[in-house]
Amino acid sequence: MAEAEAAPMELDSSSAPEEQQKLQEPTKGKKQKQEQAMQDAEEDGDGSGSPQTKKPLFEVTVVEGKRERKKPEVFKPAAKQAATKTAPKEGAGEKLGDIPNVRFKLSKINAKDDSVKGLHRLLFGRDGTVHERKRNLWAFSGLVYEGDEAAERAKIVAKLGGWQVSALGELLDMFDLPRISEGNKEHKITRIVEFLEKPHKTSDKDLAALEEKKKTAAAKKRSKAAAATPKSGTKRARGAGSAAKSSSAKKKAKGAGGKARKAAAEGESEGEEESEEQHSEEEEQSEEEQ
Repeated sequence: MAEAEAAPMELDSSSAPEEQQKLQEPTKGKKQKQEQAMQDAEEDGDGSGSPQTKKPLFEVTVVEGKRERKKPEVFKPAAKQAATKTAPKEGAGEKLGDIPNVRFKLSKINAKDDSVKGLHRLLFGRDGTVHERKRNLWAFSGLVYEGDEAAERAKIVAKLGGWQVSALGELLDMFDLPRISEGNKEHKITRIVEFLEKPHKTSDKDLAALEEKKKTAAAKKRSKAAAATPKSGTKRARGAGSAAKSSSAKKKAKGAGGKARKAAAEGESEGEEESEEQHSEEEEQSEEEQ
């Protein structure tokens, strides 16, 4: 038993140095690594054996004197080029503003309307501003073809071909051209193009004068109607007078009825008194006879 107990003790004593070596190995590894790192740093240096100096993260430069102020840069937008306003070229016909009916009808249409905008684009190649559309249209006196006349005319016809039939009818009305029910779209376009090539007066009627006459006639009718119908004040006065008369008549009738009732009541009372007197006299006579 003693031998058996001694054997484990011997094993423990023999294994102790090995465990200590294992514990010391990590510390030796750390020291070796540090020494190796120091040697590497010395080799990377200038070779003198002194360790390399560390460079700072940020290099600070000291400037003496006043700081130079920079002038602020002001933003300047590019200057817009003014749109060149070209006057309408003189054509072979009259100016639209000199034709009374055309000027009258065009003046009634707002410059923002699609028909005015489309006509200005057709004649001048751009929409134009609201203030210049009618001014340019009134100064228009006819189409001026530059170069091939047939090709330029075909372009105008093609542009009008993209318009709706209702819009073409508005152009016919604007130019005081009668609408023909039998004509198709192409016929309307040819009539408009012929007019635009040489604008002219199409009728002797003065539409502005006719409208002024209609306005004066309508004003006269309104004034006559106002004079014929009684005013509300007179109606009220008449109604008040008739009401007063009816009330006075009722009062008079009530007064007459009251008087008649009073007279009848008085007559009844007198008759009763007379009958009582006669009855008393008859009673006295009968008493005397007895």
